[in-house]
Amino acid sequence: MGVLDDSARQIREMSASGISDSRIAEALPVIADGQAVYRWRKKHGVEKPKVRYVSILDPYADDIRRMYVDEGLTDEVISEALPVTVNAETIRAFRIKKLGIESDRIRKVGRFTMDARYEEIKDELPAAWERSKRWHPTQKREVGSAERVAEEFGVSATTAKKWLAKQGLGEKRIDGKVGSAEALARFQDGWSVPRIAKKLGATQDSVRNWLNAAGCDLSDHFARMNHEEKIAWRRSISEGKAA
Repeated sequence: MGVLDDSARQIREMSASGISDSRIAEALPVIADGQAVYRWRKKHGVEKPKVRYVSILDPYADDIRRMYVDEGLTDEVISEALPVTVNAETIRAFRIKKLGIESDRIRKVGRFTMDARYEEIKDELPAAWERSKRWHPTQKREVGSAERVAEEFGVSATTAKKWLAKQGLGEKRIDGKVGSAEALARFQDGWSVPRIAKKLGATQDSVRNWLNAAGCDLSDHFARMNHEEKIAWRRSISEGKAA
C-alpha cells in the first residue's frame, strides 16, 4: 500500500474541489509533494474538474445576449449600458468565446443604425456642442466636450467625435511644431499674442512659450494690439479700477 493510500478520501475530496496538487500535499498528514499527489491521482483515475475562467461579465451574460441578439445593440453600446467598466472589444470577445454568439454585419443603436441615428440628430449637433462648452481656466476660453455631447445622445465619446467632425465641430489639437511656426509667422506680421492664440485655437501661454523659444521680444504687447483689442484692454483696466 502506498504512503498516500491512507489519505485517499482527503485527496479525492480536495481534488473534486479543484485544489492544486501542491496544496493537497501540504494539507495531508503524511510527507508528500505535489508530484506524488499527481501520480497517485493518475494511478487511481482521480480527475480534477476543469477550472472555469471567471469573467467580470459572467453575471451579465443574459443581459449581453438579450441586448445583442434581441435588441440588436452594438458591442460599444452594450459596454456603455452595463454597470461595469469594459470596452467594446471585451464585450465582443466575451460574446463570441463564452456565449457563442457570432458577429452580425448590421448592428443597431436601439432601433436605429449608427448612420440613421446620425441623420436623425445631425441638425441638433451644433446646439449640443455649444451646450457642452465650459470655461477652461488654463486655456482661458470656452471648451467643448465630445463626452458631454455623447451623454446627451446616449452614444460613446468616439461616436460623438466622429459625428462632430462631420460638421467641422469639436476641439482641434494643434501640433506643437505647426503651431510654433504659425505663431512666429503671425508675430512677425505684427499680431498680438491674444490674436494669435484665438486664430490658432491655442492658449495664450502656449503662444508665449513658442515665441519665447524663438527668441521673440514680447515686452511691447500694447503696440501690437489692434483697435478692438486696445478698446477691450482699456475697458478691462477701467473695470478693474472701478472694482
